[in-house]
Amino acid sequence: MLCSRITRTTADPAEVNSLHEIIIYTTPWPNFYSCFHNEDDLRSGGGEDLHPKRANRGVDHDALNFLNRHVTSLGIGDQLSQSITEALEWKKRHWLGQVPDNARDFDDNERRFAAAALVILFSLCEKLSTIRIADFPTLSREYLLRNNYGRVGRPGLQQLKTVEFVKESSLDIRSYEDVDLLEYIRCFGKLPLMKTLNMGGVAEYEINGLIAPGTSSIKNIHLSHAEVSGSTLCMIVSAPKALETLKISVGGLWQRDPGRYSMRPKELGKSLLQHRNTLKVLELDMSEFDYTEGKNWEDDWMEGLEQRSDEYFQLDRKSNNIPFWLKDIPDDRVYGSTIGSLHDFKSTTHLSIGISALLGPLDDSGEPPCRLIDALPPNLEYPCLYGYVKRENCKIDNHIEELLQQERMCLY
Repeated sequence: MLCSRITRTTADPAEVNSLHEIIIYTTPWPNFYSCFHNEDDLRSGGGEDLHPKRANRGVDHDALNFLNRHVTSLGIGDQLSQSITEALEWKKRHWLGQVPDNARDFDDNERRFAAAALVILFSLCEKLSTIRIADFPTLSREYLLRNNYGRVGRPGLQQLKTVEFVKESSLDIRSYEDVDLLEYIRCFGKLPLMKTLNMGGVAEYEINGLIAPGTSSIKNIHLSHAEVSGSTLCMIVSAPKALETLKISVGGLWQRDPGRYSMRPKELGKSLLQHRNTLKVLELDMSEFDYTEGKNWEDDWMEGLEQRSDEYFQLDRKSNNIPFWLKDIPDDRVYGSTIGSLHDFKSTTHLSIGISALLGPLDDSGEPPCRLIDALPPNLEYPCLYGYVKRENCKIDNHIEELLQQERMCLY
């Protein structure tokens, strides 16, 4: 199906512009990896009867020549161009029946062709506005990184607006899918019309590259049922230039290693400050915070990643002067054990948040940095406070009663 799609696009320009959404589902892709097997091993299904199973097809040489010229015209670098054209050449030989009977590397080449075909679709289909994806095949990932950071001669995906994570291969829908959360912003976040990133049921796994704050075009981030470290979450929140909607819910699914990540309220609060003039909707459904001080293993891990950062992160760092480390941002309010007051978030009209994020731990006998009525956005239309139980904590009761009294006064 993918083969016929890309060949049809070469013959009919209307076919190119008709594609608005792509779902990339790699689980059914051929899964015999020759590098993990001995030379005598054959791919599952039997490489010895490859030809009888896969009938020879007619080859549209004009279409393939067009695709090769298109790839070389993209300005994506000689090595990446060569990898894609080699994948196309292999597919042509496959269609002509020239693949050897003992092609133990058939699945390797088939996956490589599928990734190359995605690059062609990304670069040809100018009206593409939505991508749903879980995994980044190597060739596709390299192209997406180059394209996102303006390292290609002919940019693609200039109309892309929405990227959504698609849960693929979990053995149990109640469990998380391990994901490099930052990779989605690194591959799509700087595209000119990119607005919305949706991810659900994900657990942070093997972050490979960092993102500098204030460098992404994304305006809406929805992260639901997530298992994510505080350091990574703060980087996600800080990445956009002007965030308008942030919806985050932590936990809710089964995990192998509970409690491995920590979330410090002050760091989360500082990452939000950058968007105080643009953030309209803020939903933070999380109740477990780390109130300890000093460095932890996450800080050491992030520092190591920063020292080993790649060229794309360096491009980000050079593009603005916003401090990368939250500790380098001066305190302009008292935080204590909270995310700090939201009194200057003038655009925020919808707020759903755990009360401990604004007042600190509920079992703490001390006073929060400010009263609840002074910690809320001034133009709030829809407040929702999680975690409050009446008469369970008299200190919190006083804050709530004070807030309700103010609301009653506003009605007169």
